[in-house]
Amino acid sequence: MRPTQERVWKREVKVRMKTGMFNQPSATDNIYFKAGFKTGYRLALQHIGNYKAMQYAKEKNIKIANVNPIVNEIINRTSKHFSVSHEQVMSNKRDRGLVIARSVIINLLKELTPYSLANIGQVLAGRDHTTILHHINCKAQKNGLWFPYFEIWNSFHKLKLDLESDFKVNL
Repeated sequence: MRPTQERVWKREVKVRMKTGMFNQPSATDNIYFKAGFKTGYRLALQHIGNYKAMQYAKEKNIKIANVNPIVNEIINRTSKHFSVSHEQVMSNKRDRGLVIARSVIINLLKELTPYSLANIGQVLAGRDHTTILHHINCKAQKNGLWFPYFEIWNSFHKLKLDLESDFKVNL
């Protein structure tokens, strides 16, 4: 009986595992491991710090936007950039200018803070996490408001660079 391709593959994996496939990683593997560890460690520290801040906010009944100063600054600067008021951004209106401003705010919050989708929705007047996910996916897939040739990209990058330089965000 001839062995199937799957059996051959399984046997090869078992042989490599026994011979110590992971005992001597190459130089490239070491570089990837070190970079991944540093990034993961930094993100874990940010996540722990953010979690403690949110727990404190919950215990003291403080609005989550007041926990991290960059959140208010993102909303204020984006509102000012698009010439809309803070109240209009937080409203349920769906005018094109307001939706563009909200989308930029959502994506800046996602990239510059370790907040979850639900937390970002809470900051933006209690919006659902699926709304937040929609805006993030639109940017990632470059569709809807985030079409590659629209001016929203320039505004987003300008605001992001300004905020990163002012708050020394190290992501």
